[in-house]
Amino acid sequence: MEALQDLLERVRLSESLMNDTSVSSTARIRLETTPDEDWHCLQCGEVLPWTVIPMGGRYLHRREQCRCERETARLVAEVETRELTDRTMRTWARFPVDFRRITFADVRAVRGMERAIQAAKQFAEGFSHSHDRTLIISGEVGCGKTMLAACVGNAIIARRYWVQCLNLVNYLESIRRTWGRSDAAELMPEPPSPDLGLLVLDDLGTQAQAWHHDHLYNIVNRRYMNHQAMLVTTNCRDERELLGCIGQRVLDRLLHRGDWVDITAPSYRMAEYRRRKASK
Repeated sequence: MEALQDLLERVRLSESLMNDTSVSSTARIRLETTPDEDWHCLQCGEVLPWTVIPMGGRYLHRREQCRCERETARLVAEVETRELTDRTMRTWARFPVDFRRITFADVRAVRGMERAIQAAKQFAEGFSHSHDRTLIISGEVGCGKTMLAACVGNAIIARRYWVQCLNLVNYLESIRRTWGRSDAAELMPEPPSPDLGLLVLDDLGTQAQAWHHDHLYNIVNRRYMNHQAMLVTTNCRDERELLGCIGQRVLDRLLHRGDWVDITAPSYRMAEYRRRKASK
């Protein structure tokens, strides 16, 4: 499949090779007092007849698109479709706005992130429809877990797999707000689609209540039973700590086909704050 940039270049090349008198994105229409001979495209050489429609002593001339015009129109439509699909998939993925277009090339490999970056790249590069692995990225607040998850997600979206990032804190809070309401069924957030190529569970580990565990189990177990890929970010630094937050049923399914990588780098937000403070 050609890259979007290649298509744009082909469209620009096609349009540059045509002049104003021989090209239109639609069929050519002219109003003349006398009919013309067949139209000849100077670019592709195709000869097309004019359809002549009399209009009160004048003639409306119409012709079909030639080969090069049809190719240009096809390329333009393909580019527009790809751009629309790309925007739709990235918006639907629900990554933070700052991360919707981030790639691994944008990530600065600070000390303590090297192993996590390598694991994330391998996870993205090895992704396919049959990918059933789970990658767990842990680390303290602000160390870059969600950023790396977005890099993985965007790399997979670029290959036209559907991805969704589910912030578990917001998701479970949305469920709690429906309690006791008469319109609870309408307000209940939709669970992740079973057709996702990759589900990102962001901020796992703050869900200590029993009802949290039930909802988490339903999400994780469905993916696990269907052999579907997951990527998890958490502040919990080891299995024992995470076990106390999500329960054995959920942890068991995440670890069975999972790989765990820990980020030891400090918070990049605090690092930026200290740099600003020191420069004043």
